[in-house]
Amino acid sequence: MGAIIYPTKVDLEKPVPYDSLETALKKAAKDMKWELKVKDTYEKRYQLGSVKEVERHWSTEINVKKFGLPMHKINIYDKDHPERFYIRAGLWWNTLAPKKKVMQYLSLVSQYLPQKA
Repeated sequence: MGAIIYPTKVDLEKPVPYDSLETALKKAAKDMKWELKVKDTYEKRYQLGSVKEVERHWSTEINVKKFGLPMHKINIYDKDHPERFYIRAGLWWNTLAPKKKVMQYLSLVSQYLPQKA
């Protein structure tokens, strides 16, 4: 039973709207009987000149759980035009999903993404 040790980049075949990606992730999780918790994080910076605070979307973190136990984590860094996301699984990340289950989940996500025109 293998584990994903490092953050693994998952490239999409083409950029998709964020809502389509999130829907695909949720449907695949439901098929696996997993629960998702989605949380956006923002970066705050200051811009000199008029000295104003600027806030921008930093990442979307999705925690995937089963019976309240962490299975794996997903990060999406470009919410405007997602072309990829990152998945973290295994004991290194304090998650329990074996590589086989993660691959099954990713296969389901592929099925739920919008198809090529």
